[in-house]
Amino acid sequence: MISHEIPKYPWQIVATDMFYLNGDDYLLVVDYYSRFWEIFQVSNTKRLTIITKMKTVFARHGVPEIVKSDNGPQYSSREFAEFAKTWGFKHVTSSPFYPKSNGLAERTVQTVKSILTKARKDHQDPSLAILEHRNTPINDVGSPARLSMGRRLRSRMPCSTEHLLPKTVNPEIVQKKFEEKQAQQKKYYDRSSKPLQPLSTGDDVYVQLEGRWKLGVIMSKADTPRSFHIRTDDGAQYRRNRVHLRKAYYRALQLSPPEENPPRKEDKINLPSADEQVQHQDTREDNEQTSPTNTETSLLKTRSGRIVRKPVRYRDCV
Repeated sequence: MISHEIPKYPWQIVATDMFYLNGDDYLLVVDYYSRFWEIFQVSNTKRLTIITKMKTVFARHGVPEIVKSDNGPQYSSREFAEFAKTWGFKHVTSSPFYPKSNGLAERTVQTVKSILTKARKDHQDPSLAILEHRNTPINDVGSPARLSMGRRLRSRMPCSTEHLLPKTVNPEIVQKKFEEKQAQQKKYYDRSSKPLQPLSTGDDVYVQLEGRWKLGVIMSKADTPRSFHIRTDDGAQYRRNRVHLRKAYYRALQLSPPEENPPRKEDKINLPSADEQVQHQDTREDNEQTSPTNTETSLLKTRSGRIVRKPVRYRDCV
């Protein structure tokens, strides 16, 4: 699990996403530091509409240093790139077909949908539900409202004037709490995960595209963590996360052009399909990780007395 950078102050790093609920489109912007989020119901999902709403958020809370989003057409457009350049923030997009890299926005969308759905079901004002959520403490350090604005927001819940006075939270305490929570999440995540084989520029790989595996080569490492720029054999270029890549062990066999070096009939070999080769690689990586370190189990003594290495398929046999 790759740990994301922990912000040092409110609205330094934000995430944004679009979602659809009950026939309406919404825009979400959430702060990584305070978990304070804002939503807008939009009449359309055009680029200029999204940019206008985000300008409203930034004018209220300040311009962030980094804005994270997915690769939707609103965010990958030329207008949004110009917006980022003019307002002075860095725009980082998640790996295609890997929403986990924009996890805060995805998780916040679920929270927002839950609040709006429950309010509609109970015939309550959703704005009051959102207000109470912003006053609810998180991570034992304070509520989103206090972490973002330095004060509690007055609501229908009774409270004294003292609770409404501005009172900032020590940033060092917030930083420590977030680091502890992040370490705990990484610990639980790593229990059910395994490290993948490292890849580097120039490696031949299989890339997963629309459920199929295609041969390609790594051109360079992308800016986002664990992502690479890939060029397939048909000349197309993609950006994919490491989970969508497998190293091509049979690449050398497929590089021989049949017309330049035609094989004889008795020498013809049937190459496994791309999916079979990827499955073979997964099995090979698992065997490498679970195989014992003692090399004596892979040795075999022949009738003539020579000591040879067992073939891989016989090493587990007694």
